[in-house]
Amino acid sequence: MVMKTVECVLDAPSETLEKFWHWTEKYTLLVNAVLEKVADDSRFPQWLAKGNIPQIIIDKEFLGFLKSEKEYADLPKLFYVSAKLVVSRIYKSWFAIHQKSFYRLQQKKRWLSIVRRVLDNEPNDPSHEEICGQAAQWLSYCEIHDLKKTKKKSAWLQLLMQSAEKQTERVDLLAIAYLLLNNLKIPEEPFVKNSLKKRFTKKEIEIERLDAKINQQLPKGRDPLGSRYLEHLTQALALPKLSNDPQRLVVELQSWKQQIQLPNFNALHYPLVIESSGKFYWSTIDVVSTRDFNTNDAPTDIQSQSVLGVSFSGFADCVFQIKCSRRQLYIFRRFQEEGNYFHRQINEGKKTPNVCPPPWGLFPLRAGQVLWRPSHKYKSKKPWVIHHLHLQCNIDEQLLSQEGTAKVCAEKIEATKRKLQPFLDKSPETLKKNQRTCQKRNQSSLHRLQYSSLNRPHTSPYIGNPELTLGVSLSRELPLQASIVNKQTRHLLATITAPQLLQWEGFREKLNPCRESQFSDLIERVHRQRIQWRKIREKEYSKGKLRQSKKLENLGTYCDRLIAKRLIQWAQTYHVGEIILPSPKGIKDNIEASLQTLARLKFPANKQLQKKYTQSIRLRCPHWSYSRLIKCISDCAERRELKVNILQIYDVAASLEQSVDIACAHHQFLAPGP
Repeated sequence: MVMKTVECVLDAPSETLEKFWHWTEKYTLLVNAVLEKVADDSRFPQWLAKGNIPQIIIDKEFLGFLKSEKEYADLPKLFYVSAKLVVSRIYKSWFAIHQKSFYRLQQKKRWLSIVRRVLDNEPNDPSHEEICGQAAQWLSYCEIHDLKKTKKKSAWLQLLMQSAEKQTERVDLLAIAYLLLNNLKIPEEPFVKNSLKKRFTKKEIEIERLDAKINQQLPKGRDPLGSRYLEHLTQALALPKLSNDPQRLVVELQSWKQQIQLPNFNALHYPLVIESSGKFYWSTIDVVSTRDFNTNDAPTDIQSQSVLGVSFSGFADCVFQIKCSRRQLYIFRRFQEEGNYFHRQINEGKKTPNVCPPPWGLFPLRAGQVLWRPSHKYKSKKPWVIHHLHLQCNIDEQLLSQEGTAKVCAEKIEATKRKLQPFLDKSPETLKKNQRTCQKRNQSSLHRLQYSSLNRPHTSPYIGNPELTLGVSLSRELPLQASIVNKQTRHLLATITAPQLLQWEGFREKLNPCRESQFSDLIERVHRQRIQWRKIREKEYSKGKLRQSKKLENLGTYCDRLIAKRLIQWAQTYHVGEIILPSPKGIKDNIEASLQTLARLKFPANKQLQKKYTQSIRLRCPHWSYSRLIKCISDCAERRELKVNILQIYDVAASLEQSVDIACAHHQFLAPGP
């Protein structure tokens, strides 16, 4: 699935924006309340171990209770569905991040519970020699049962702890505890009880710190009203409680004098997540624009124009105007045409059984979200004026053409048939209510997939020459150099660099064919801005300030995408069948090693001159994010149906020679991808 994200600004009257702002504010408070209730639930450790919370539990047990409260009762239904999705995603990502910490916590607890039995000396305990002999047998047991022959300590520790939880014999338990205490080695002398107490205390402290770390980093939600920030500010400014104990009073005064870092809460509202294409209603609205000529005699000119609009299920009376660039306008017009066709077919299908409406799974828009973003253009106290409303849409580009739609439809038909396979040999009377509902839903989906019709533009599939391969090399001087080579004869057909791609005369933009000259110095512009930003950052660091800006990152991303787009178009002019890209792993180290090699060869006995020479080259050549550039090229090639392979490069040669070698080394595919 090739996904693409488009974004536009939503505009509406002030009353509509104010209403939507208050809805999203209540919706954010609702998400915060659900996050707190999930964290306080007794089943939270189980969900943490599984790494996920079932959405049914979030919907029925947490949201179902909060819906009845007056504070959240007047929200549209779409906000409750979005709250369920947002809470599920937040905790799923949080579980994934903290899975390692939780795993370490469980392993430390298991280790402590096993080895603590060594302290519980019983009168009939076996001797040290007997325990060591049994420990040797357990080591041989681990070596035999290590099926993968990894001989890793982690795998052997797991095997020993699993065996200790099942054993009941005192000798076996002591032998395993000895191995765990001595790093899988047989101790020469018995353990001293006092030294073990110190180790156990240290382990208990580690467990407490890990437990506190996991609990302190629970998702707290956002702060749309600023109440949490004011609460922490009040605590920081509050005077200490004077105690009668002199020692405690000194500690309180010292803690009060310390500088406290206030937490930085996100004040923006949570985005409204919409995962169903049927929740969007596209329309055309008339907007009246007034133009005043600023003269006494000339009347005011009133014009009316039709623009695209969108509304959402549950509050369809709130219609928003779509404001986007000309490059994205055709996509939203496609949404309007096909959305109206889908809704019309569904309404006719309810009245006439012969009409088979297409399923929403074949609609190009797969999901979207509505979110607020700050804007500093307006000086107003109204938050819905100083914030802009944006709509982000995730599009499956395969569903924009007839051939791609047929491919996706065939995949969905096969998947639906697999879901219906368990119900083929069963009668409807033997099925439960949920099973009958699932069977009916899948049968309806299969019928709509097989008999619905969609008229979409045809696109001829790209067919490349399998003998022609495009090899790409990365270097410090030229961010990219590509060569087209015949794999059979190793004959070089054409070569091009990144600056030449930006000046390529074969590229013509559809909207403005005369704009290609403005990209000629884009790489130098990125380099200049990076040097300028480095100087500004050094000055700010000297003054104790820190400013974060994504302007340089956005410009670099734009340059990478433009280079990738023109590279693929240049490859298609030669009908290239395959693209070989170098893996970004270790590229910077290889380039730096080659740079220092040149410096040593030029100044073999003077390290200061070597250092100055390398610094001069670093300042002269632009720094580049090679992993981002390779990712952009592979994504663009996937959209154009070009086969891409990633090759691990160990030796850095000249750019042209390396691109030819990469193009010819298609059978040495080693790396899975960036």
